[in-house]
Order: sequence, then C-alpha cells, then structure tokens
Amino acid sequence: MKVFAPAKVNLGLRVLGTRADGFHALDSVVALLGFGDDVELEPAETTTLEMVDDGVGLGALPTDIERNLAVRAVRLLEREVGRPLPTRIRIVKRIPLGGGLGGGSTDAAAVLRGMNDLWALGLSRERLCTLGAELGSDVPLFLLDGTVRMTGRGETVERLPMDGAPPLWLVLANDGSHCPTPQVYGAWDAGHPKPGEREGRLAPPQRTENSEQKTENAPAGRPAEPSSEGATPVSPESPVSPVSPEGRQCDAPPSEPSLQTSKLPNFPGDPEGRQCDVPPKEPNCQASKLPNFPGAPAGRQCDLTKAGELWDNLGFFLRMGRPTDVAGAVVNDLSEPCLGLFPGVAKTAEALRAAGCMGVTLCGSGATVFGLVGSRAEGERALAHPALAGCWRACTQTLPDGVMAAHGPLTPIVMVRIHVGQPCSV
Repeated sequence: MKVFAPAKVNLGLRVLGTRADGFHALDSVVALLGFGDDVELEPAETTTLEMVDDGVGLGALPTDIERNLAVRAVRLLEREVGRPLPTRIRIVKRIPLGGGLGGGSTDAAAVLRGMNDLWALGLSRERLCTLGAELGSDVPLFLLDGTVRMTGRGETVERLPMDGAPPLWLVLANDGSHCPTPQVYGAWDAGHPKPGEREGRLAPPQRTENSEQKTENAPAGRPAEPSSEGATPVSPESPVSPVSPEGRQCDAPPSEPSLQTSKLPNFPGDPEGRQCDVPPKEPNCQASKLPNFPGAPAGRQCDLTKAGELWDNLGFFLRMGRPTDVAGAVVNDLSEPCLGLFPGVAKTAEALRAAGCMGVTLCGSGATVFGLVGSRAEGERALAHPALAGCWRACTQTLPDGVMAAHGPLTPIVMVRIHVGQPCSV
C-alpha cells in the first residue's frame, strides 16, 4: 500500500502567548500541499523502516528506528488494538528535514491512516487524530483534508470550509540552514517579555529546552521554560486588559469597540473613508472563542485580538481565490525572529522576492520559506531564477477543499533536486 504524505505551509501563524503548561498558544491556518513524501506499507514478520533520499540530502540516519515518528505510530496502533502489527515501512523523502514543512509528522499521519486500512482496524478519523496528538502537536492536521485551523499548542484542529476556492500555486525554497525550534521561539519570547520584564526588572527567561539539532518530531508550539518561581503575577497596575470568562488575558482595551480592536478585514488597498461591511461583534475576548486549552496562559499575555484577525482576514481572501490578495494577508509571527537569527533564511526570502514571488514568509519555524505565484508557469520561472541557484526548491499547489490528502498527489509538481546545505546565491 502506498500513501501520500503531503507537506504543509502555514498561511497564517500567530503566537498568542505562553500557556501555563509551558507551551506556546498558537492560532494557525495551514494548507496541505500536492507535494510530499510517499509512504509504502506492507505486512511483514517484524517492523522495519527504510528511508529513500529523493533530493533532500538525508545524510546518516539514526540507527534506532524506534525513535522515528513513523515507527512510533506503529507502536501506538499496536497499543490501541492490543496486538502486534508488524509492518515494513518504506518512505521516499522529498520533504527537507527540519524545514518547517511537517515532514516527520505527515509521515506519521500517513502510517496511522494507511495501517488503519491495511490491517482493517476500523478506527475513526477522530480516534486517529487523538492518537496522532500523542505523537506530535501537528500530526492531527495531516489526518484532515484541505485547509485546516490549528489552535491550542497545535493539537486542536478543525477543517475550514473554503467554499470551493481554487488552489493556490506557491514556490518553496530552503538553503539548508539549521533553525532549532527552541531558539526561534526563544527569540520570539525575547521580543514579547512578561509584564514584569517590560520595565527591565527581570532578565529574559533562561530556556533549557533541548537545543540539539531540530528533528521532525518537534511539536508545533514548543514548550517555553517556566520561571523558577512560577507564573509572574499580574499586578493591578499592570497594563493588561481584563480577563475573559475562560480566564485568558486579552491585550485589547475593554473600552474600544470590537471593529477597532479586530480591524476587519485589514486587506491591502482598503479604500479610504469607507467602512468595511462587517457585522459588529461582542468584545474581542468573548468573540474569539479560542479552544479552552488546559491551563490559562501564565506570564505572557494571550493576545486574542490576533487570533480573531487571522481567520477573518486570511479566510476572506482565501475564499476569494486571488493570489495577490492572499499574499497581503499571509502572516507568520516567527518570521521576524527567525530571519533575524539566521542570515541564510533571510537571503532565501530575498531570493524568492527577487524571483517574483508574493507574500514571502516562513514555513512554520523555518528554515523553508515560501511565496505565492499566480500560476504554474510563473512558479517554474521563479524556480529558474538565478537568485535561487543552490537552494532546494519546489513549485506546487495547495490541496483542493474536500480532498483527502492521503489519496495521493493531485497536481503535478516541479522540484529542483539540489542537495540541501548549499547557500543561495543572493
């Protein structure tokens, strides 16, 4: 059995704050792509894993296959059904490792879905999503189809109705930079201090997360190092607005009407002097209706204003289907800290812009960068641009609404198989 494991891009990623459990609270709109790995499964005497390099420069792989997410998915299913499920796994890798495209998570999701069919386990999609969340925060999104919204630390997912919107063409590029997820989130933390840190009374928190080489097992919202003295209390004098009914702080002043705090829809070229036809909402903390994740955010504020804006803006233009409009709404809160830390990633972003791509931003926490194009022909021209010489790069489409990702690539892709690790020329 062959199962397609699609890559993903975060068309929108907002970091809302830090949760009481140490993870970052996220709100993200994710699109699955018609580009990805192939996962082949067949019954065997024992579970084995083979990785085939298809242009991504795998290098030496760990000898302990039990640490690989695909094999861990097998063990999880064995625990679920209470019997051995020995399976030969062969993965053709096209997704760069540690590139923010979800390569390890999508392979694990493909194993869950494929083995459910191969062994006739009869598990529902909801149950597979629950199991997938045990493997990694972003595994469940690969068990859905089309465009997905991730909230919580990334494990809460919902399929978004796109009303038949056309797929988007985009170009991916990766110069081979190594961007450890804890380091990227740490840079975001440094720019968003706890209330007591704003006046310089406290030093930035020391992060003790494992900073070894980033692996495909990293969850979407990495845990932040909690303070040794627990959560920083919010004093009455702190410039923090009221707490929502669920106990989460909101960064929006309570006295402002919701149209001002939500800023809907903040699209490019909004005509001056004309109001947007958006029905009024309840105050922002209540209108956002974020999932009631375990533990209210502690220390850093949870900015629900950003959560409300993300889907209101991005969803509107995604359904319109015009790449130029979507490009103006694409956002990733981790782009600035990542590009500031890693010059190679910043140069790759500039190279995509030089090649004519729109809305250029980071995939996840890096190191892959993507940009939108108007057509496949434009994407192919971008791939050939000299600014991208030396980078791994691919042109592909988002998967259409309502199509199961695991059914296989739905659009042809163009991929330049250059060993990841060579710097781009710009």
